[in-house]
Amino acid sequence: MYKQIYIKLSQIEGIGRKSMLLFRGYIKDNNIKMNTLDNTDIIEVYRNIKSIDKRIKVPTIDELKVADEKSNKIIDDCIKNKIKITTIEDKNYPNEFREIDAPPILYYSRGNHNLLLHDKKIAIIGTRYPTNRGKKYAYDIAQYFTNRDYVIVSGLANGCDTYGHRGCVENNGKTIVTLPSDVLNIYPKENMQLAEKIIENDGCIISEYPVKTQIKGYQFIERDRLQAALSKVVIVIETDVDSGTMHTVKFTRKYKKRLACLTFPKSLEKYKVVQGNKILLKNKNVIKISNFSDLKDIEEVYE
Repeated sequence: MYKQIYIKLSQIEGIGRKSMLLFRGYIKDNNIKMNTLDNTDIIEVYRNIKSIDKRIKVPTIDELKVADEKSNKIIDDCIKNKIKITTIEDKNYPNEFREIDAPPILYYSRGNHNLLLHDKKIAIIGTRYPTNRGKKYAYDIAQYFTNRDYVIVSGLANGCDTYGHRGCVENNGKTIVTLPSDVLNIYPKENMQLAEKIIENDGCIISEYPVKTQIKGYQFIERDRLQAALSKVVIVIETDVDSGTMHTVKFTRKYKKRLACLTFPKSLEKYKVVQGNKILLKNKNVIKISNFSDLKDIEEVYE
């Protein structure tokens, strides 16, 4: 029942994750059983929340009725396409998500859903326009950790993400994709074949958005926080200062995860795609990757 309620609320304009977390908190604080709530009860709960926070929207009965129809369709689509819905109430919801200030209330996944519970997850991220050196390092570092039973986390974007995923699946490893789109509407389209290969290889694709969700800009930043949340270490291959990679870096620091960054030769120091690296490498707490022996410093974080 709680699954349907969360999906329903997510389909009402003006009700987002913050509102739903407040709803959940109110339910728990007042020992209300969610499976007893009808639409009238939901409105009453939101009215009580609004009395504390005036910014909170109270859904109307008509909005809830429409959302009921939408949630039924979403659940049917998930059953039809073998998409699993996991909520914050479920036992197999990752602890790493519970520990952040903006946990997903629910997410949709295809593939090996239990992969999110693996204890050695590491993110490999970077620019969509890496140098040939960056492509090789993304692939080879992913292969290195794959061979040591790590799960590679990335966002399936062109460039560094793609080579990180490939370095994993082409060496029989398992990788998690965090998408800004829904799990059937693979973004970018040119990586659709790679996405299917990831599923075939016992990997997992996750998204906070139901099937047929139109992609919006903020969803890219939202998925970046999931990469940082899931991973104990986040490795930056190459990035410019304005790259979306820097959003993931911000979340990595916010969640107190370890950050690692690839160094670069003097011949690349004026390239735009390493200007972000240049800034990150000035921080003494960043694990610097100059060669493969430095990867042992990352492994120590997991010991």
